[in-house]
Amino acid sequence: MKKILILTLTLILTACSPTSEESGHMSGMGPNSTIRNMHHAEIPAPYDGIQSPVEADAESIERGKEIYRINCAECHGDGGMGDGQTGEQLNTPPAFIAHTSQMMSDGYLFWRVNEGGTDIDTGMPAFKEKLEEEEIWDAINYVRALGSGEVMPAESGMGGEIYDPEFERAHHQSMIDDALAGKYITQEQADNFMLVHEALNDYMVENDIRAGAKSVDEMQPEIFAALVEIGTLTQGEVDSFNEVHQLLLDEGLMQ
Repeated sequence: MKKILILTLTLILTACSPTSEESGHMSGMGPNSTIRNMHHAEIPAPYDGIQSPVEADAESIERGKEIYRINCAECHGDGGMGDGQTGEQLNTPPAFIAHTSQMMSDGYLFWRVNEGGTDIDTGMPAFKEKLEEEEIWDAINYVRALGSGEVMPAESGMGGEIYDPEFERAHHQSMIDDALAGKYITQEQADNFMLVHEALNDYMVENDIRAGAKSVDEMQPEIFAALVEIGTLTQGEVDSFNEVHQLLLDEGLMQ
């Protein structure tokens, strides 16, 4: 699993179609109000807690590559960085799904692709009438493989960059810098926030922990408890991190 900086954002997996009505975008890196809505989204009972029945093996990822090329790359770009040809023209930029798909549970991702995102005012169409369930799982497996570095993007001609963990780190640092500039947090809080992120990331990479039946948000308390127990972090550092994370959401600074 390629090292990535874990930021517990919530995500809606979005795909695009050529028409303006169906031009989709993943709201996970879009308007800040949408991010807050997603952070508190309740997954409906039919989807909550489900786990993918399709193993993320080479065959599934290969099938998912073609599904992604046809349905998603136009907006999200070949590399899943939200910079496809159509995506760049949208008022709400598509999310960096190669990264954010690592964070969310199987149930959440399947729910949003299957049912769409009109309930939170996105252009995300429902794909349950267009794609078979296995095809949706294949697409999810492919997008996650993009973000973990297991595969390189297919060149579909839709443009876009390859996922880069350093880009994500710079993006997160920019968010913290904005919070500092607005005097929402102190330098001490900012430094602690990044330190805890690094510890969280390192632990997940070293232990090969990935989102599945549970999202990173749902696994985070258990991970933090382990980090405190082994002495990597103190409970005070964890509490400060959680406080700043919530503040960023409440103030609309989470991007």
